[in-house]
Amino acid sequence: MVCDKCGKEIHNKAVVCPYCHASTPNPVPNASYQPMSGFFLSFLIAPIGFFVSLVQFFRALKRKGLWLFPLFGIIISLTITITVVVLALAWGALVMELLRGAA
Repeated sequence: MVCDKCGKEIHNKAVVCPYCHASTPNPVPNASYQPMSGFFLSFLIAPIGFFVSLVQFFRALKRKGLWLFPLFGIIISLTITITVVVLALAWGALVMELLRGAA
């Protein structure tokens, strides 16, 4: 295939000429979103750990037992949950910005 603007040889499926950046008659490929179920499932791990640690913490307080270990579980699971949410929001903002730039 030859570019209409600069006349150089380009790939048959090219959407834009790599030399002069002119558009070609080829259609722009459709960027479709593929859901990632494993990614969304990973959000459940830390909150489940939080609730389990919370239950164990209150059970230990009732029995006057070791409450320090469940407290560590609560702190760690909250830290992981907050980190995952912040990273997911940042990732989503980046993806949306890239999709806006591609359009």
